[in-house]
Amino acid sequence: MRVVVFYGQNQPHRVGAAERPRPGRGEVLPKAATSDTYRTDPNYIYHGVPITKKPLLVLGHGLDGVVGEIREGFEI
Repeated sequence: MRVVVFYGQNQPHRVGAAERPRPGRGEVLPKAATSDTYRTDPNYIYHGVPITKKPLLVLGHGLDGVVGEIREGFEI
């Protein structure tokens, strides 16, 4: 799947590829229509706010989409 990769503060983002995640038992995998970043992401990128994981990272959340795959054991 295509992703935008964060390489480090004050460095350009690049479009890359990532392996499609597989849901585990009792999990749902959404099929994304859109994804967005929130205020926290630019703080990592441009303002030096420390992050707990080291780059290379795929930032973004706020996913919109539909259920793409449901694994056995999923309960609402």
